[in-house]
Amino acid sequence: MTGSFRRTGGRRMRGQSSVVGVVLMVAAVVVVAGTTYVYLGDTAENLHEPSLASVSAEKRVIDFGDAGDCDGTDAELAVDVTLTTYQQADEVYVLVRDEGGKRTKTVWENPTSATVGETKTLANEGTGDDRVDVDIGGSDDWAYCPGDDATFEFYSRYDGQTTLLQRVDL
Repeated sequence: MTGSFRRTGGRRMRGQSSVVGVVLMVAAVVVVAGTTYVYLGDTAENLHEPSLASVSAEKRVIDFGDAGDCDGTDAELAVDVTLTTYQQADEVYVLVRDEGGKRTKTVWENPTSATVGETKTLANEGTGDDRVDVDIGGSDDWAYCPGDDATFEFYSRYDGQTTLLQRVDL
């Protein structure tokens, strides 16, 4: 007899190669599924929820009178930032970028829903009625004058992840 059947001891051996193929396919699927589970299981443990906060920021001019640090003018630039929504965040901070480099300052540390609507002024040290909540100059008297180029980027941090909230160019 010819063809795909073989006689052995009076029995026909039908489908032997089919059974081996199915067993190999099942084994391959089990290996791929196990590998995928291990990979995704490790990835899922490293996922974090993003911070859920938002801010509204705008620049303005503060007249410091004779105390201003800008040559030829008493005006300095400031940024007013308001926490507009909050659900979760460990910190809201500003990253200031200019030709001198970059530096960060905390605006709200451990904000709560009670701080929603709160506005803070970011500027060099204020005098008189112009209150400054976050001194962006620090001990360097780093003032921003009309015409200066700088970018204020507001970020929130939660559970090790950072989210850009808003960017303001001076």
